[in-house]
Amino acid sequence: MRNFYFTIYDTNVSPGIPGESAFFQNGIDYQIPSDLSLLSNKTISIIGDGIYALESAAVLSGICKKIYMINEGGKFCAPAAISSKILSLPSVLPLYYTVPKQIMSEAGRLAGLSVRDKTNGNTAMINCSFILNAQDICGRVSPSVNM
Repeated sequence: MRNFYFTIYDTNVSPGIPGESAFFQNGIDYQIPSDLSLLSNKTISIIGDGIYALESAAVLSGICKKIYMINEGGKFCAPAAISSKILSLPSVLPLYYTVPKQIMSEAGRLAGLSVRDKTNGNTAMINCSFILNAQDICGRVSPSVNM
């Protein structure tokens, strides 16, 4: 029997947002760019409610001007001590009960993300220059697996 303390599970999840495929790896990605200067003083959106989304926000909080955290539910799937600390960072703005609707473009470039508030049906446009798809399988994989 072997103990594994970390399990990496790549779901290759895609939110299937209209317009997403046109900007994959050109404004929309599943990972933070290796050249962080590309996001310096930019407004970005992170789609997801798990630890990867929160860790990404923590890493980028000192680089980006504003980070919108698009969360379909009412909480983040991480220990409260971690999520509250990250969500209280001045550049991080969580949007609860919010779903992405459409990728917006202008002159062939990513211009933003249209989102819908699940509580009232209202839609809004988030102007952003990068979208991180940080969806994971929140709560479905144990951090410690015995084999």
